[in-house]
Amino acid sequence: MSLTKSYFDQKHTELMTKILILEKGIEALRNENLELKEENTVLKTEVVNLKKSCLQVELVSKRQNILLHGIPAVQGGNSENATREFLSELGVSNANSMPFVKCYRLNGNKPPGSNTRATSRTTLKAGPVFVTLANLADKDAIMKNCGRLKGSGKSITSDLPRELARRRKELLSFGYNLRTSSDTSTRVAETRVITKGISVWIEAKKSSKSKTWLRIEDSCFDPFKLSSNATSVVPSPAVIVGGDE
Repeated sequence: MSLTKSYFDQKHTELMTKILILEKGIEALRNENLELKEENTVLKTEVVNLKKSCLQVELVSKRQNILLHGIPAVQGGNSENATREFLSELGVSNANSMPFVKCYRLNGNKPPGSNTRATSRTTLKAGPVFVTLANLADKDAIMKNCGRLKGSGKSITSDLPRELARRRKELLSFGYNLRTSSDTSTRVAETRVITKGISVWIEAKKSSKSKTWLRIEDSCFDPFKLSSNATSVVPSPAVIVGGDE
């Protein structure tokens, strides 16, 4: 009987020893996993910062570019002449003398050296006119007059990186839905989309008499803080931060 008990005690001790070894191994793996997670978090942060830096560099490289939308394409016409005429009508004082670095119609006349074959003038589509200005002050002067284009079917926009341009387009569509909603509890009088740095958001006025633009909650978009699937998500139309009636 004593031999049998001694045998089971020995086996029990051996099993407990193995269990302790396994528990230590599991703990070591857990600690290693935590370290890997921390390293992964650090690496993700570094990648995000690098992407932000690249986007900011792209923004700077595009800061003297503008896109003119709604200028009719005339067969055999010259994009630069049409652009200067458009800017003159807009009230830009030096429209006929300001220096352009580039001026061509997208989806129409291509810039020199383009790898894409230029579209025939006979089938030219009225795409936006792309302009690179020699002076940033000229761009500022043009953008200050953009308000005069409201309701004309024409517009001028800055040349934004693809991520920001896509989000801006989504919010413009969302703003239109807010203004035309049949639900009076969510309908607003006016909306505008703001782009500042690498962030884009939408603001609204609850009524035409309101003097304050209100940011719609959660509409501020940083392309590197959201997953790729989240970039198409628009904010809830029911939640507006602050307000004056």
